[in-house]
Amino acid sequence: MLGGAGAAMIVAAETFAAASSNAQGASKSVDITATPGKAEALIRPQQPKVNHKNDPIAWARRLLAASDAGDRDIIFSSFAPNARFRFGNAAPVFGIDAISKETGRVVGEAKKRHHEIQGVWTGKEGDLDVVSIEADVTYTFQNDAAVTVPVTSTIRIRDDDLIADYRIFIDLAPFRDAVERMAVRR
Repeated sequence: MLGGAGAAMIVAAETFAAASSNAQGASKSVDITATPGKAEALIRPQQPKVNHKNDPIAWARRLLAASDAGDRDIIFSSFAPNARFRFGNAAPVFGIDAISKETGRVVGEAKKRHHEIQGVWTGKEGDLDVVSIEADVTYTFQNDAAVTVPVTSTIRIRDDDLIADYRIFIDLAPFRDAVERMAVRR
């Protein structure tokens, strides 16, 4: 149960599988050094606006693809100005400037990352909608070595489709171990 305020509605696996096979909606691995603003054309060319209510899977796919592409325009336009963000064990930060700094410091050693969505769940917590995304994220380093770790993101969204609260639950130990191994080899 998400947030205790209402039962979570599990998005049917058949629906997710069908949506995953849709070529227009398929997620892509994109170099995170790509020019900001270009991910929109790569991710959802000439398609109507998707929001978390009418298509939570497409909304999640769009958000994570923008993250993978490093498209800060899409990412930060998705947040409410006073949003709360927490990455792993780090202390929560508030506001878009603080979120930008926090997300920038996390994966500096990776040249690209790719989220493979495993499931999407929706629910309610008070007056906020909740979208929970389970994924495997693969970080690829400058030497083309890669490490994949599971991640779950719980996102609370206002009625205006802006993110009020974004929490990423991840164990970065395998990522840090890979970074240390690369440092030893240098």
